[in-house]
Amino acid sequence: MVAKFLLPSFGGSAGVWATCLAAFQVLLLGGYAYAHWLTRSLKPVTQRVLHLGVLVLAVSFFPVAPPVPSDSLILHAPAWALVRALACSVGLPFLVLSATAPLLMEWFRQSRPGRVPYRLYAFSNGGSLLALLLYPAFFEPIFDRHSQAGLWRGGLFAFLILCAITAWKSRHATATRAEPRPGYHANHKPISATPRFSLWLWIALPACGSALLLALTNQICQDVTPVPLLWVAPMGVYLLTFILCFEGPRSYRRGLFLPACLLAMLALAWLFYYGCLQTFAVQIFGYLAVLFIGCMVCHGELYRLRPGPERLTSYYLWIALGGALGGLFVAMLAPLIFNNVFETPLIAALLASLVTLLLWREGARFRLGKQALPSGRVALAGTLVIMASLAIAIHARGRQTIYSTRSFYGVCQVKEGSTWLINNVPCPLAYGRGRMLVSGQVYHGFQFLDPAASSFPTTYYSPESGLSLALESLPVVTNRYIGAIGLGTGTLAAYGRPGDRIRFYELNPDVIRIARGYFTFLGHSAAQTELVLGDGRLSLEREPNERFDLLVLDAFSGDSIPTHLLTDEAMRVYLRHLGPDGVIAVHVSNDHLDLQPVIRALAAQNGLRSLLVPAANLDPSTGKLGAVWMLLSASDAFFRTPIIAQSIARPTQQDEGKSLLWTDDHSSILPILR
Repeated sequence: MVAKFLLPSFGGSAGVWATCLAAFQVLLLGGYAYAHWLTRSLKPVTQRVLHLGVLVLAVSFFPVAPPVPSDSLILHAPAWALVRALACSVGLPFLVLSATAPLLMEWFRQSRPGRVPYRLYAFSNGGSLLALLLYPAFFEPIFDRHSQAGLWRGGLFAFLILCAITAWKSRHATATRAEPRPGYHANHKPISATPRFSLWLWIALPACGSALLLALTNQICQDVTPVPLLWVAPMGVYLLTFILCFEGPRSYRRGLFLPACLLAMLALAWLFYYGCLQTFAVQIFGYLAVLFIGCMVCHGELYRLRPGPERLTSYYLWIALGGALGGLFVAMLAPLIFNNVFETPLIAALLASLVTLLLWREGARFRLGKQALPSGRVALAGTLVIMASLAIAIHARGRQTIYSTRSFYGVCQVKEGSTWLINNVPCPLAYGRGRMLVSGQVYHGFQFLDPAASSFPTTYYSPESGLSLALESLPVVTNRYIGAIGLGTGTLAAYGRPGDRIRFYELNPDVIRIARGYFTFLGHSAAQTELVLGDGRLSLEREPNERFDLLVLDAFSGDSIPTHLLTDEAMRVYLRHLGPDGVIAVHVSNDHLDLQPVIRALAAQNGLRSLLVPAANLDPSTGKLGAVWMLLSASDAFFRTPIIAQSIARPTQQDEGKSLLWTDDHSSILPILR
């Protein structure tokens, strides 16, 4: 909920979710540390009184909505701006709430000596999973964001009452260290004094699980689209593995999951390079299957290493530390030290190595027919194969790359060569070598290096595209004023004429440096070009009326336009900046989402006519790619131009189809999944 509040301020970047999750994991660590201190330092009655007092403070502290950070902080330190916004809003309530699981489990142990409380951790994660599933399925479609915040605060107040009742009922508990009932250590070696190796595993296993969650979520968001729905699925799988593993020893079968984990990491090497070229279902279910198997091993082994109940809060404290370290590594450290998403193969290699280490230390044996081979050696051989496969995938993903950079907003690569991949098939370029801007595996611009062909508009801006159609049909033919949300390589500037003015809005500073340093569309344009650093919608909200003749929406995060650029509130901002006969051109090409119903609804809601211009069948060797555009305008003069009138007359253009209106408070991709 809070991430969705803050998403528009950060350009719809997938980094919002990763940073939020890492911040929450750190707060979770703080909550577990608080619970550990409370139960180890204070008497049972004092524990309850103090915790209820802190809960009252948390309920009164929670604001209706998180504060929006300043523009300068968002531009120069987006991750820290996001962390600051979280700390100033849900920081204290979440920290206190996160202490619930270990604290109430300890109260349970105090009240019922001899009972084992670990199953309660499965119930705790079950509650988290239920809330996670209910949010997009029930709360998000029905309630707007501010109503959701009010409901959450009411829920926290109800939790305070329940916690007070629990504290009162268990007030006569004592901090004894009674031995658990017989059978507790079934399928588990008792740990009296925790060995140092087990202690490190309490950190390493949850760190690998947490890092794998964030890394694979980043992969999904980069190659598909960064929307809350796709954040829910990996988090749900992650919580499910905690539920299955901590419910009891029945769900986690080592003989099944340890070999499956090695195979899953091998599959991840394939997904790392080829996944983005597959269908939506293959990508989502492939990554989720890898995450499920990997986290089952991490959390299953963690459950096997559980100590006696008397060490319960310290055990969960170490688990929280591991989770926080894994999250911080992916969300904060990896973007600083890597210029690509190298943490994904690194985590896969580390997890495979951890499985090998576990099997090697235990001296288990693997039966192959009549032979019994040491499982550690078999796992080591598998790990070496995985590492080699990951190295090959990294090399293949970086093929032809001459420059790569990474920031909060994702990875940008400049590739150069005489061929480029189209549908995973090498395609020779007709005019020699060229350069392309790639994010994930999505092309965001291309230019030939040959001076004779370097001014050709390419990729989604070809002369056969809907954008070219809009430019040719503008009622204004001289001194055109064009706005563009999304810079890419600046290919739009190739259409500039003397007297024209083209104003680009770009959120990612890396993209601006690349467009200026590796491509010449901006420098060689006949038009006057201007660059505005910042989210396009937020920048337009602050500016006076620009009166654009044409406004182009082509800002992509992953394979889709960020949702906050396609809401009714955003459309009103665009219309305020549009001239009397102005046109809005929206690039809606997408392999996974059908954005046409959304644009159609926006047009109808705001009194505009819309025209769908489908992708033309183009020769990719000329640098052109088929693109789907939608043109919106209230101008009769625009729709009366011969080219537009002819396009409207085609039968394929008259299918209005369904419509789906998005607003800032509600935007769901479920109805538009392909």
